[in-house]
Amino acid sequence: MKLIERKECWRVTWIGWIGVLAFWGLVLLLFLFTIRPFLMPTKTVDADILIADNDLTYYYDLKKLSDEFRSKNYSLILCTGGLLELGSNLAEYKTSAELSAAILKKIGIREKAIVLIIPKPVKRDKTFASALAVKNWLAQNNIQPKGINLFSIGPYSRRSWMLFKEAIGEEIPVGIIACEYGGEEDHKRWWKTSSGLRTVLDATIAYLYAKLVFDPERVRAEIATE
Repeated sequence: MKLIERKECWRVTWIGWIGVLAFWGLVLLLFLFTIRPFLMPTKTVDADILIADNDLTYYYDLKKLSDEFRSKNYSLILCTGGLLELGSNLAEYKTSAELSAAILKKIGIREKAIVLIIPKPVKRDKTFASALAVKNWLAQNNIQPKGINLFSIGPYSRRSWMLFKEAIGEEIPVGIIACEYGGEEDHKRWWKTSSGLRTVLDATIAYLYAKLVFDPERVRAEIATE
């Protein structure tokens, strides 16, 4: 019986470690410089309805939306969004849809062109609930648009676009217009600020959740029981 035996052992050489570090460094660089543009696509369709995404309530962002509305042949702006998360019990406007509509009127958009779409309250997946509310409003009013463009801000845009396409269905083309947040933040180097880092990482996780885990039938069932 042998008490000692020889075994061959494989280990990574210093050249191998350099290769491993170089590979992951390249992956990190690709993520830093490509993830935000990926999360913020702009792909419009021939549309006669423009939708203001959930929580689009800042003057600077709504001014860009109004410029888009005036520059194209849109007939309506649908303002979506539920209860404001902070101060709704004291505020004049209770929902983000109402606040967006009020700002658009101040900017000069005619009142007849603005429609409020306030979804039924849900515990989560509020964007999908808003998209379902848009679909229901179109059906109830017998409106068949040639296309819809969703106007969104920041790196949550691709996720919102995906959820709206899921809710609206294939019978109506849905496009996306993704714009930068207002302010002086260096968006191209988002990882240099804590707010930019938190936003992009959170938006990445939210997109992966919507792509891989999200169950639209659960939200439809929750709304149906309200």
